[in-house]
Amino acid sequence: DAANLGCKLALAIRSGDTSVAGSLLTYEKERRPIAEWVLANTDTNFSRITKGLPPMLAFLRNCVIRIILYFAPDGSFPPPSHKGKMFGTGISYSGVGTCVDYGTSPPRGTLVAGDRLPDHNYRVHDSTQSADLHSLLGPLSTECTLVVVGDPEVGVQATTAVSGIPDLAKKVYIICPEGTPPIPPNKGDGREVVQLTPEQSLYSKSLVDQLGLKLKDTAILLVRPDTHLAMVHRGPFEATSLASNIKAAALR
Repeated sequence: DAANLGCKLALAIRSGDTSVAGSLLTYEKERRPIAEWVLANTDTNFSRITKGLPPMLAFLRNCVIRIILYFAPDGSFPPPSHKGKMFGTGISYSGVGTCVDYGTSPPRGTLVAGDRLPDHNYRVHDSTQSADLHSLLGPLSTECTLVVVGDPEVGVQATTAVSGIPDLAKKVYIICPEGTPPIPPNKGDGREVVQLTPEQSLYSKSLVDQLGLKLKDTAILLVRPDTHLAMVHRGPFEATSLASNIKAAALR
């Protein structure tokens, strides 16, 4: 709640534009369903725990719970469907109309605008040290960040297209496959291009897989300060349209 509302308040105050103040209305659209889920889930669990049962049923229930907890693998509880919402990693705003997908339609079951950016590990080009993506994006701020996944040439074109747009971070992150040649420095509006190489993981899908990208496909992500995706653009783009879409998404 603090990250969601705080960034929108800061944007509205800093801009001084009454039209930007409309972004405050999206706070309730995004967070009210989450609050309702938390209250309903808490009430249900509290009722189950405090509901009186006959001694024999209570004994059997406790035995069953202990057996399940004993044999269940580590990390099984809470279930993934609840764990994601409880810890905030599975919350998505994709169904409330505050975040937008552009370009090619996203494949079913893949990341879309409104989802939270997965926190995989990456290496900055020519570095042996790796760090998680959220740490690389930096601490909470009022700026959205551009992240390009796929073709580095498309990433450079996107960086040029967004030159001059306010409320965008000064670093643009381009995630490329292992072995990609160094990306030349940006000579435009001073934004720094940071080339990232994904660390291989045996335990989770890569960002490319989660976006449903095929070979030579590219996705342009606009990441909000709360690490949710304000915009996802798949496929070819026209520079003016991309800049316009990013401006609109950053003010939602």
